[in-house]
Formats: sequence, structure tokens, C-alpha cells
Amino acid sequence: MSNRIRELRQDKKMTLKELGEAIGLAPNTISQYETGIREPKLKTWQKIADYFDVTVPYAQGVSNVRKDFSNEENPFKKWIEDIATGVNENGDVLVDQKVWEKEMPSFGVNMAMQDFKNISSAIVTELGFSLSEVEKFDNELLPEINDVKSMNEISRITRNTFKLTVLACLGDKKAKNYLATINNLINGYLGEDYFDDEWDNYALRDPFSEDD
Repeated sequence: MSNRIRELRQDKKMTLKELGEAIGLAPNTISQYETGIREPKLKTWQKIADYFDVTVPYAQGVSNVRKDFSNEENPFKKWIEDIATGVNENGDVLVDQKVWEKEMPSFGVNMAMQDFKNISSAIVTELGFSLSEVEKFDNELLPEINDVKSMNEISRITRNTFKLTVLACLGDKKAKNYLATINNLINGYLGEDYFDDEWDNYALRDPFSEDD
């Protein structure tokens, strides 16, 4: 199945030049994407999907679910309701088996990409990265993450490290030890300390200690 970039563009009555100006791509590049001569990277797919307010799988032409439910309170429930073919006598939604088999992978891909996008945005743009670091991540590093498996892995490790850090700061001694090990490994690889000794001692201390 061909992608829907041309269809989405024409629905908005936009020329290649207008779309290119809107999302920062050359008209010839978009034309090659539309005809399948070139394949966008996932970051570019995300940019295209965000502009047209659709999911990446929908823009790619592999899903018929247009709406992105990832930011809904219960995205899976909303998604199920969207692909449902009816309801039974108990009010439960019914989903055709073939529709389920086609759409379920796309739902997983969209959720993984949105998780990665949200985590990356929060860390890179909101947590004190320098302008040069932001530009390097946005323009050089993140665009090279071009498969959902890697996105899932980054998101999973980031979430787990966050949980571990919270537990360590709340006095969990086992979490403190693991976090100290992780911190040393990171600093050893990057070749610099992001926190001085005083901050390390403060951040990893037991907040309920009677020594304060």
C-alpha cells in the first residue's frame, strides 16, 4: 500500500512548495516521498503526521486509524472504540479479527513513537541542555534513531532510571547503590561529572535520616 502523504496534502489543497515550507522540507524531497522513490526517516514521518494531525502509521498507509489516541486518558480503550464494528447485547465492543490483526501492530508503533517523542522532548528541551546540545540531539542524534525497537528501549531504560532515582531519593538503600553504580558508569563514559560531590551527597542521601 502506498503512503498517504499526497492524499493528506491534497486534502488541505496544498502545493508541494507550501507543504515543504510548513514542515521544513524541499518540495522535491516531498515529491519523492509521495511516489515512494525515497523513504522518510521516522523523525520525518513524525513531523509529517504531526502537521496533518494523524498517526504515523496512517500517514504511512499501513493503518486506517487516523486519530492519535496516545495522549488520551485511556488510549487503548479509545482506540478499541474507534476500530469497533459494533457492540454485543452486553454493551461490549466487537472488533473484527482481521481488523484487529491489521491495526494492533500500528497501535503499538504509534504508542512507542509518541512515548519516545514525549520523553525526548522533556529531557532535551526542558531539563537544562545547552543550546548546542539541543541542536546536536535534534539535528544529528535523534534523527538517527530510525527503528521502533530502539525507541522502545530508550523509553524503557529512561522510565526505569527515573523510578530508580525516585526510590533512591526516598531512602531506598538498594536503589541508592544501583543508582550510584549507574551514575559512575555514565560519568565514566561521558568523561565528566554532571554533579559535584556536594550535590551527589545531597541527592543520594536518605531524606529521612536523623543526621540532617
